[in-house]
Amino acid sequence: ESNLARVADPAAGAGGFETLTDVLCEKAWSLFQEIEREGGILESLKSGMLQARIAAVCSQRAKAVATRREPITGTSEFPNIHEADVAVLLPMPAAEANAAPTASASSPASTETDFASLVGMAGQGTPLIQLVGTAAGLAPVSIAPLPSIRTAEPFERLRDRADAYRARTGERPRVFLANLGPIAAFTARATFAKNFFEAG
Repeated sequence: ESNLARVADPAAGAGGFETLTDVLCEKAWSLFQEIEREGGILESLKSGMLQARIAAVCSQRAKAVATRREPITGTSEFPNIHEADVAVLLPMPAAEANAAPTASASSPASTETDFASLVGMAGQGTPLIQLVGTAAGLAPVSIAPLPSIRTAEPFERLRDRADAYRARTGERPRVFLANLGPIAAFTARATFAKNFFEAG
């Protein structure tokens, strides 16, 4: 009815998109300015201020996800309890990932090098790992790490418990849903309840 299919670019000139973009950019810029007022990214991280702001946002988002105000399709909304297990590549072992690179016999001496010399070495084909080992830099600092989390984890733990129950008993936990009256009277509520319980 709107004939959007006849328009070459339906979003062109739509003020809503420009407004959202402007709001996003202004908010991002204010966050950058806040970090700069704290002395830059390194000082903000060292003091824990940036981590505290991120933790506050994570807490708000976790609450919204837990109460399903912020749904996760396929997890907290419209879960597929018959989905097959997903095969993923194993992550690199932590010890291997954090291992210090070993210098070869042709590596330059481990003395600090100024930026101009680093540029010259890079131009001659020196590998990046060797350049990093000789670059002058700041003294090591201690920074509280940012946690690596997914908002779906609480629901995934519920599903894991249901899977463990199925492994012990041979079937998933069951909920009996008594639908009273004609289909039109309960379909919406029954669908909501089905999704709600299947999320766990």
